[in-house]
Amino acid sequence: MASGEIWRIQQHLQGIQAITYKRPAYSIVVAVVLTLGLFIPQLLMNWRTYRNFHHLSQEELRLQKLSDRIVYLDEVLTMSARMNAATGNREWEARYRQFEPLLDAAIQESINLIPEVYSNQDAKQIDIANQKLVAMENRSFELVRQNQARAALTLLSSPEYQTQKRIYAQGVEKRHQQIEQILQSRNQSYHQDLRLSFVWMILTFFLLIPLWFLVLHILQTYLRDRNLAVAKLENINQELNTSVQRLEIAQRIIQDEKISSLTQIVAGIAHEINNPVSFIRGNLTYIQQYSQHLVELINLYKQEIVPIPPQALAHMEEIDFEFISEDIPKVIQSMLTGTERIKEVVLGLRAFACLDESERKIVDIHTGLESTISLLQHRLQAKSTTPVIEIIREYQQLPEIDCYPSQINQVLMNILTNAIEAITMSSTTTGRILVRSELAQPGWIRISIIDNGIGINPSIQQKIFEPFFTTKPIGQNKGLGLSISHQIITQLHQGKLYFQPSTSTSETQFMIEIPTQLSKTLYLDFPQGSDKP
Repeated sequence: MASGEIWRIQQHLQGIQAITYKRPAYSIVVAVVLTLGLFIPQLLMNWRTYRNFHHLSQEELRLQKLSDRIVYLDEVLTMSARMNAATGNREWEARYRQFEPLLDAAIQESINLIPEVYSNQDAKQIDIANQKLVAMENRSFELVRQNQARAALTLLSSPEYQTQKRIYAQGVEKRHQQIEQILQSRNQSYHQDLRLSFVWMILTFFLLIPLWFLVLHILQTYLRDRNLAVAKLENINQELNTSVQRLEIAQRIIQDEKISSLTQIVAGIAHEINNPVSFIRGNLTYIQQYSQHLVELINLYKQEIVPIPPQALAHMEEIDFEFISEDIPKVIQSMLTGTERIKEVVLGLRAFACLDESERKIVDIHTGLESTISLLQHRLQAKSTTPVIEIIREYQQLPEIDCYPSQINQVLMNILTNAIEAITMSSTTTGRILVRSELAQPGWIRISIIDNGIGINPSIQQKIFEPFFTTKPIGQNKGLGLSISHQIITQLHQGKLYFQPSTSTSETQFMIEIPTQLSKTLYLDFPQGSDKP
């Protein structure tokens, strides 16, 4: 290539460079256009992936509910037919006719959601078995109407009925497996789209880094005025500080709204559960009395009418009257015990949410501890993959404290939940959580919660109270529990929440220290419109 031609190319490039540095807007426009051109497809891909995932989640949830409902309704119909044949009571046929269209509707909705599962050969076999079962059950109803209850019961106990019932049950189970396979295939497709989106994001990132480095270099060259740059930097710093302050206020407001919503929800749940439970418990007392009177009356007839008519004696043996007379009081007593447990749970919910007590109040801290432990009772039981967890209480006599009860309960719930999760993730065979209350110093109380879970890695102990910090996978935890708890204790209650390192790496100790009396002007520190974070 001739030197003159090289010189002309160099001059041309220098001209382009001069225009670029003198008019950086051109470079910015090009960078923005390229950024939008690369990010818009990324956004569209992410939106499509999210939409598919959301649809898949909704469909999977609905199919699971429909599957459970179909199994339940099928069992109701079978039980109604058999009870109709066993008792000759026509009310069971009415119950059968009541639930039959519900089962058809549930099956039809399931077909609409995933029709491919209902159009194969297995589905046809299930349908044939179902038709035969329905035909035999309808035949049993006809026999009962003709006063042939024993024949109806024999029909429903026949090998043919049991065979068709087994074919139907196996077919339904196989259909469930096919639905799970289809949903799993769709889920794999979603993950493939997600991986593609991630690859595209990485490529976009590597393409845009050099471009924006060039744009920044051009802007740096163009904005030579140091005073303007410093002023701009100070302005950005001020905006950042303002944003951080707004974020902290927003966190407190969100926490307040969550507590308020929880209070309303618990109020509704307590009301809706308490009324029917009271009705049931009240009627159970009468049922207990009536059943006792009926059994006594029958026993009196047995004593007075000797010998007992053969037909009555045969019927008493058929229904095992002696067992029924002994079991009825036990059944009613178990129902009374169950209603009492429901009542305790409702009271625990009310105590935890502190209904009508979201403001400052003088309370016993042990009440909040016990209501929180009661709500977590189901998570303390042993399961197939988790050990039983024992709660050890070491309570001292403490004065009542001035606090926001619902906020304190939220802190206790967060820390106890973390302790339970730490134990379930460990290899221990017996979980243990020690809850200790004591006087820290005059005018202060201390609550200690110690578990024998997996412990906290020393490398992250300084970060556990930071917002959005979490050791769990993305999506399982927002990392706000301990951060919000720390704000509630330190800012709202003028106390301390800290982690106490243990000599044993398998133990975690959290300490809560709060004064028994809060400052009367504490509310002045909160944002307008909310008297607590």
